[in-house]
Amino acid sequence: MHLFNRIVRAGLIVVVVASVALLADTTGAFAATTGKSAGVPAAAENPAGGALPALAPKGCNSNNFCSYNAGNGGSLCFQTSGSEADWPAACKDHNDGAYNRNGNSVNLYYLVGFSGAYSTLYSGNYWLYMSKNHFTTCGNSCVGQGSVMQNNVESHHFN
Repeated sequence: MHLFNRIVRAGLIVVVVASVALLADTTGAFAATTGKSAGVPAAAENPAGGALPALAPKGCNSNNFCSYNAGNGGSLCFQTSGSEADWPAACKDHNDGAYNRNGNSVNLYYLVGFSGAYSTLYSGNYWLYMSKNHFTTCGNSCVGQGSVMQNNVESHHFN
């Protein structure tokens, strides 16, 4: 009987060791696939790189477009539900974030009067750091096309 107990214990140890080895192999594969440590969920990432924010910028009222002087929704400069051909002096060429809570998309222009190159911010979307965004489309001219949007927006028009 004593020998039987030793065999059962030894068999149990083998099963436990095999299970741990299998678990280690599985988590190792997970870590290799995601590039993250095993057991730690990967943060959601945006296409431009970096983690996605948990929440949209604050202070922007419903149905408005909002411009922020600082990135990540800091220092709300102005908000409006209408198009602006010439941004306020404190905000024009001094922007690093934008949030569109309006039901329509909005074009942000390089120059006053809805001119030069622009980029479109769709309804419900936001750019936390406009240093990562560029003017992508030629408007009535291509002035500013390809330029970084941070500190370069002078007007916006709702579509």
